[in-house]
Amino acid sequence: MNTKTEQIWDTVWQTGASGSFITRLRLTYNRMLSRLILPHVPKTGRTLELGCGTAQLSLIIAPFIGEAVGLDISSEGLAIAEREKKKLRVPNAMFIKGDVENVPFTNEFDVVWSAGLIEHFFDRDIDIVKQHMKATKKDGVVVMSVPYKYSLHSLHYALTRPKLTRKFWPWSQERNFQKFYSKQDLRKLGRAVGLPFKVYFLRPTLLGLLLGIIVIQIKNG
Repeated sequence: MNTKTEQIWDTVWQTGASGSFITRLRLTYNRMLSRLILPHVPKTGRTLELGCGTAQLSLIIAPFIGEAVGLDISSEGLAIAEREKKKLRVPNAMFIKGDVENVPFTNEFDVVWSAGLIEHFFDRDIDIVKQHMKATKKDGVVVMSVPYKYSLHSLHYALTRPKLTRKFWPWSQERNFQKFYSKQDLRKLGRAVGLPFKVYFLRPTLLGLLLGIIVIQIKNG
């Protein structure tokens, strides 16, 4: 497990990413994402969220399915997830500390997803996509949302790369924190996996464009 990565994400969840404004913003798009994921999960089915952080989305989905599992490298993020689980009384959510580069599941889940994960792995993002596929059942679905390349979010990121302005980026003070994807970039990933896929903006499309979130969905079979 990568100690530096763990430290970065512990800091993220201790600071800006757990603030009230960012939390509300994440809640908005997590509710939108839940509408994409739930139709693919049987009522007794299981889901896995990779890089779950505080597991806001898993906690939204859990009451409608059999079990929601979240995996993350950050102890701080998982501690927040556990507190929210107790607060919301969601007994069928389970959180595991682990590394998304070595997922400890094979062919177990109806849907495996991540929201804002693979963009942090730059040229190794295909390896993380394959870890999603590994944990998914035959005929299951993988859903990954990432930041869109041509968006206000991307402009905000570019403007806050200089050290002087980096404090205005709420997630991390690391200079090279993530990348952004075009539709073409995601299609290239889908073709590399070699399974049926589709690429689209988070729905409703206009709000997805405004938030700067694009999605790739892959069928495992």
